[in-house]
Amino acid sequence: MDGTIDVESELEKGSTFIVTLPFKIMKKAEFSDWDNSGAKMNFSIQQRYLSLLSNVHEMSEESAATNSPEVYSKIILAEDNAINRKVILKLIESITGYTADFVSDGKELVKNFDIRRHRLVITDLNMPNMDGIEAAKELKRLYGNSVKIIILTGNSAVNVESLKGIVDGLLEKPCCKEDLRKCIDLYCKE
Repeated sequence: MDGTIDVESELEKGSTFIVTLPFKIMKKAEFSDWDNSGAKMNFSIQQRYLSLLSNVHEMSEESAATNSPEVYSKIILAEDNAINRKVILKLIESITGYTADFVSDGKELVKNFDIRRHRLVITDLNMPNMDGIEAAKELKRLYGNSVKIIILTGNSAVNVESLKGIVDGLLEKPCCKEDLRKCIDLYCKE
């Protein structure tokens, strides 16, 4: 069986193991005998992620041909789910040609954000230790409107109006390449 096992480890904080296994993407017709609507909905969400993953290699090659890497990161990503983080980082790299810094919770985001380095924060809404909203409030308190913050959430019921003044935008997970590109273009172009 082909695949990889990666580990991200921080002393006294813990380890994250990432297992990547290749598999055949099944046709929707192969699932026609399913009558559980919850299973169909989960399949639809998984299918969107798989579609993103299957295009990452193609997008990376495309961006490598057209973009030159930056010497510093303009984006910092806060995402506690290792798989989501990996997908979003690959999308950012494929769109921009450079890598984003990343953290796994709101406290790390506030601690590692550097106004001289980062122009855009993309943060998950629900994370351990400090959620994305609390981190956004703290960053706005410290840096005002010079920091641009995009909330990333899988919850489509989030009230966008209640977030005005705290965040600059909202992306729904799984985010598509074009929506992510628009945010990056809006806040990271010089």
